[in-house]
Amino acid sequence: MPRFPDTEEQIAILDEVRNSNRNLLIQALAGAAKTSTLVRIAETVRGKPILSIAFNKRIADEMAERLPSHCSARTLSSIGHRAWGEYTGKRLIVSTSKISAILQ
Repeated sequence: MPRFPDTEEQIAILDEVRNSNRNLLIQALAGAAKTSTLVRIAETVRGKPILSIAFNKRIADEMAERLPSHCSARTLSSIGHRAWGEYTGKRLIVSTSKISAILQ
């Protein structure tokens, strides 16, 4: 993926990440380089594990490809699935046709 120069907004965000321990809320419209900004943040914050929570599996997979190795990308569903599996001590099986089975 081509690397574009950081925008003024991205520079301000990265400065805040480097110089603060506060949480950030970054609001941006579609196509405003949110993913690229998150990748730049992850590149800036080395040595700390980072969890990127994505809206769906496709986005989580894209993030996993683009993020550095100290980061992981998951959906809320996958986080819950893992937590429930660890709690029960069982291997959970995801049914891809659960809704159809319930409706029948």
